[in-house]
Amino acid sequence: MAGVLRAAGFDVSVPEVLVRTYTAGNERLTVGGTLMAARALALSPAAPDGVSGPLVVLDQDATSGCEAADHTNRSRGAVLLIRRGTCPFGQKVQVAADAGAVAVVVANSEDGPLTGA
Repeated sequence: MAGVLRAAGFDVSVPEVLVRTYTAGNERLTVGGTLMAARALALSPAAPDGVSGPLVVLDQDATSGCEAADHTNRSRGAVLLIRRGTCPFGQKVQVAADAGAVAVVVANSEDGPLTGA
């Protein structure tokens, strides 16, 4: 296409673009030795060796894990179970990471599929 445009007299540049892709290779969630139904949300960071930690259920309030105040010292090193809603998944995960969580599991508490990034 660039050649066609150049032949037509256009000044064409072809910048290099970095595109991130994500493919979940082994979506698996085990709680207390029991395999649970789970799937990775789009653009979830890969954890080739997996992660583990105590499962901590975040208190459910009006912000549902969206604010730093929703986390306690129990969040550090934990896998957090957070109900969906109130704010974007990315915000929930960033706030959890800032609180020291090693992973976030978002529970689908609404009818229909859980989609997002």
